[in-house]
Amino acid sequence: MTSVVSLDDNGAPNSSASLWRFLAPATPGTDVVVSFASGAYGGCGCLSANGVDQTTPVSNTNTASGTPTAPTINVTSAVGELAIDAIGTNTTQASPGAGQTQFFTGSGLFGTSKGYGSYEAGAASVTLSWPSSGSWA
Repeated sequence: MTSVVSLDDNGAPNSSASLWRFLAPATPGTDVVVSFASGAYGGCGCLSANGVDQTTPVSNTNTASGTPTAPTINVTSAVGELAIDAIGTNTTQASPGAGQTQFFTGSGLFGTSKGYGSYEAGAASVTLSWPSSGSWA
């Protein structure tokens, strides 16, 4: 797998998020196995897409972090693409903004630590948001 983008908010409690890609697996239905270092915790989700450009599968990336305002980010995209996001947060619950389809919710091992992911159809600019509060990346 290849890292696309990663961000750590360096807050307390710490929140981070990353996106990875895996092009053209040799076998359809290939498992994705995620391992964490000893003492680390997190959640993860996978999204499978067909018709992905094999040369340039990711056209743009953007990152943001903060507290306590609701996470919002604008991504430059295009018609025919998917805008995909991942968020790590210490809030108890988050829901994707209007027009987004949530594809995973992952619970951490400690308290309110969570991970979420969503996607939305591409356009010249796509706003991805997670109305919530707390530390996030």
